[in-house]
Amino acid sequence: MEARFVTCRSFQQIKPPEKTLAPTPTVKGLLSRFGSQAQALFAPKKQKFGSSVAIHKLRETKWFKHEEQNILCAVLESGFVLEVRAEDPLPSDSVVSPDYHMYAIAMWKKGKEKTKNPEQIEVYTVQQKGVRKRIIKTTLSNFWKKDSVIRINNVDDKQETPNSEKDIRAKLDMATKSRFERNWHNTLHFVHWCRYGETPQEARMRQISESLKWGNIGMNMGVMLVSQTNARPKAKSV
Repeated sequence: MEARFVTCRSFQQIKPPEKTLAPTPTVKGLLSRFGSQAQALFAPKKQKFGSSVAIHKLRETKWFKHEEQNILCAVLESGFVLEVRAEDPLPSDSVVSPDYHMYAIAMWKKGKEKTKNPEQIEVYTVQQKGVRKRIIKTTLSNFWKKDSVIRINNVDDKQETPNSEKDIRAKLDMATKSRFERNWHNTLHFVHWCRYGETPQEARMRQISESLKWGNIGMNMGVMLVSQTNARPKAKSV
């Protein structure tokens, strides 16, 4: 029997070739090969804002003097609370009373907020008329008298949720009607009602709920009376 011997040289010849590692893929190569899919993978991600990031409305400003009116108009938005008081100290020839102190709601005329023109601002407050305080609409210049200072005061936003501009306008429209009756204690009570109080829609829902509640009570009482009336003849016939 013939024996065959494999030499080291012949073994090296039949040895399988070593595998070569593929080159590391580059971003450019992936972009050319996979197109839009690779672009989406390597595109810079947009910054996301979580729920912990909140945008706070302006709550309070410093006291502005008349020469700073343009600064006030630049930051003022519809529905903001304005607070005005006499300067301290007052000039000796001033016609403003030292105890002059009022609150009001500022509203830009519709479509005029971007103008930042003080003449486009409507100011709502209340004045004593007879036995009640009635709502009045005036201008910024009439409300912000000479020798007085003014500021934005939305401090109560910390504790309460302010109404939207649409709801505040609806409340003001309702309050300016002659048939609307409400006894505001003072100007602060009025602005609080406008900015944080019950909206007209909420008032209607409450009235409907109360009507349904009292309607159910009345219906139940009616059923009880009918039942008692029907039970009396039966009691006599026994």
